[in-house]
Amino acid sequence: MASLRARLVVSQLKRQMKSQPLHEIDTAFLRAELDKMAPKRIPKSITLETVDEGGVRGEWHSPQNAAPGRTIFYLHGGGYAFGSAKSHRNLTFALAQACEAEVFSLDYRLAPEHPFPAAVDDARAAWRWLIDQGRDPAQTMIAGDSAGGGLALAFTVLCKQEGLPPPAGIVLFSPWTDLAVTGESIKKNAQSEAMFMPGGIEEGVEPYLRGADPRTPLASPLYADLSDLPPTLIFASADEMLLDDAVRVHEKMQGAGVSSRLIVEKGVPHVWPIFSGHFPEAKRAINEAAAFVLDTLEPGRAVGRRDAEKRRMRSHAVKLALAVVLDVLDFTVGRIPGFELAFDALMGVAAVALWGWPGLFAFWELADPTGQFDGFVPTLTLIALSQIAPGRKQLTRPDKDRTG
Repeated sequence: MASLRARLVVSQLKRQMKSQPLHEIDTAFLRAELDKMAPKRIPKSITLETVDEGGVRGEWHSPQNAAPGRTIFYLHGGGYAFGSAKSHRNLTFALAQACEAEVFSLDYRLAPEHPFPAAVDDARAAWRWLIDQGRDPAQTMIAGDSAGGGLALAFTVLCKQEGLPPPAGIVLFSPWTDLAVTGESIKKNAQSEAMFMPGGIEEGVEPYLRGADPRTPLASPLYADLSDLPPTLIFASADEMLLDDAVRVHEKMQGAGVSSRLIVEKGVPHVWPIFSGHFPEAKRAINEAAAFVLDTLEPGRAVGRRDAEKRRMRSHAVKLALAVVLDVLDFTVGRIPGFELAFDALMGVAAVALWGWPGLFAFWELADPTGQFDGFVPTLTLIALSQIAPGRKQLTRPDKDRTG
């Protein structure tokens, strides 16, 4: 079962995103609306620098904790028709900080104005530009989501074809790898999918391909030779329509002898790591991606990170236990006449102490200051539970890891 916060986000997305097919929305309007997803403020720990040089456009997102030379080349999603470095800042900011790496997020040309292979050409040009800037491919990961995930994989295949130095590893979030749209999950998950309506995936193909073969490997890397590629980590939602795009690529990579790990999360939307900070599964995915990046670029470094994650989960357990105890006291002692206001104040202080000011805001949202509710609301326990991503079974062999 997904966390309470994840379920709320999925519910809201279904209301907003499935009310009208994306291909029926004006492209310029959709691009502008997605850019509004960007954080209103740039974190103090991130330096943002825009790039427009020699045909390469994008943004550098540089955290204060970045290790010298460690780089992530990021390709945003959006069906090749919308999305931007700006619209995906919440994801790339989180990735930069967690991976202790500078992220270059590319603004590649979009369809329908610039159909295939414009995005691939732009990725190639940006990669060469990064190398000319002194970035070492052996210290550079490539990552992408949705269409950008398919593009990241296709570009890595292109590196092999053209003899370019490949990235050190690949991270894919809900990748779109089959523009022939043959995955069974397209129909199987049409109802559970939070963002796309039935037929929406198929309608998004033509503006990009403009008559090109949908099984062209650089458009649909599922049909490419995936041998001799760098280590790969793939994320997919068990409920999304593009699930089989991730599963089949993972299986094909394993069959070709490539080190590939697949993480399947239940109850979350397409490209859920973009919601980092909104629900715990998104933060967990970012942390798992960071552990993979660190293991790939600096073997052994991620061990301490996994220990920190265990400490974080123990902290959640302690906070949950304290929340239950305080809620029980509120239900008993706090109901004694004369103690109500004191216990309300105590609960508010506890919410701040345990979760900061957001905890206080959540407390007041869940509490019943008007006294109109006759029952009992375990406010602190609900807040504690909303902070915890339910566990999922982890297989012991990373190269065989399909979790769910």
